[in-house]
Amino acid sequence: MKIKYESVTGEVMEIDVPSEVAEICIEIEDNTKKKERKETRRHVSLSVLESKGMQLSENIDIETNTIESEKIEQLQKALKMLLPEQQELIFKVFFCEKSVTEIANEEGVSKAAICKRLNRIYRKLKEIVF
Repeated sequence: MKIKYESVTGEVMEIDVPSEVAEICIEIEDNTKKKERKETRRHVSLSVLESKGMQLSENIDIETNTIESEKIEQLQKALKMLLPEQQELIFKVFFCEKSVTEIANEEGVSKAAICKRLNRIYRKLKEIVF
């Protein structure tokens, strides 16, 4: 019976062996595959992920990421508790990156009035979050 044999150099060749030896080789190969499948079924090797093009950061700090996510979630909930006008002002300042002067000109009020509104909003957010 012929079996495939891979040498240390990587060269693959077929060699004739007695049928008893071939059966033992096949059994060993099957057992090895079963063990590998059983081992990799529970987890994925990092080398497998890297071979698929995924890069993992070595400096992952799960605790910090979780805390940051919780803070963002708290802030989002707090922002939803603001009045619609207050939400709009926060949107203009932080998301549209408009200056206080620009907003004051748009609304026809003084810069001080916008600053006062923002300070009220900040205080309210602090009360809600903390």
